[in-house]
Amino acid sequence: MTIDQAYSHLIESVEFEVTLYRTMLDIVRREHEILVASKMDDLIENNQAKDALVSKIRSNDRIREKRVKEISVLLQIKSEPVRLLEIASHLNQVQGDRLRSIHTTLDLLVKRIREHNEKNEALIQSALRTIQGALENLKTSLEGQKTYQSEGNVDKAPITTGRFVSREA
Repeated sequence: MTIDQAYSHLIESVEFEVTLYRTMLDIVRREHEILVASKMDDLIENNQAKDALVSKIRSNDRIREKRVKEISVLLQIKSEPVRLLEIASHLNQVQGDRLRSIHTTLDLLVKRIREHNEKNEALIQSALRTIQGALENLKTSLEGQKTYQSEGNVDKAPITTGRFVSREA
């Protein structure tokens, strides 16, 4: 295999990775919209799409790692792990610039995906705190109030449910 062939295979793999990460960015953006709208069926469907995409990304990562190893042997790069920018520095100007450009795009996509995931996580955590607070309030109202018995022991008052008050004159 020549350096040009190995380079072509690497570029193909890395460009496919960019496509996968662009799709992931769309999915996490959509996830935010779904979370705000509280559409559980859509969220389940979106999570299934996200899981499938993560599997594709992992599969492509293995292919990319193989391509990196192939070209690093041909370029006689000894360091481990070999990074795309290091490979770019061993290529001719045009090839190196293209690989650096794709690397920059990948970095930007990963950064945006992380940012959106953090926003989504904050939204989910906020919703969970609200639900837990509501459950605590419900639990407290159903437990009954604590009172003291004549002996000084703490006892629970009889449970009374909420009452409707009539405002008739």
